[in-house]
Amino acid sequence: MVPAEDIFVHCHVLADDLIKQGSVDIPTRPGPKPARTDAKIITIVLVRHLLRRRSESGFLAEIRREQPELFSSLPHASEENRRAR
Repeated sequence: MVPAEDIFVHCHVLADDLIKQGSVDIPTRPGPKPARTDAKIITIVLVRHLLRRRSESGFLAEIRREQPELFSSLPHASEENRRAR
């Protein structure tokens, strides 16, 4: 089984590269620049689905508890949900 950290890193690199290449269309948003990059939000969503976690807020709590070193800060569940959509 692949360690969760490796899945996060692989998904983040993939998402970041696709965004930089222009392969993923990210609409512009009004207001200040978000604290977390679009690649980080996409990574959280992808890994949650790959690991088959149903709850968005539960998965964010799991990351905070089990892999706090992976993200310097995590979004609140409502921000993650809004930006993921």
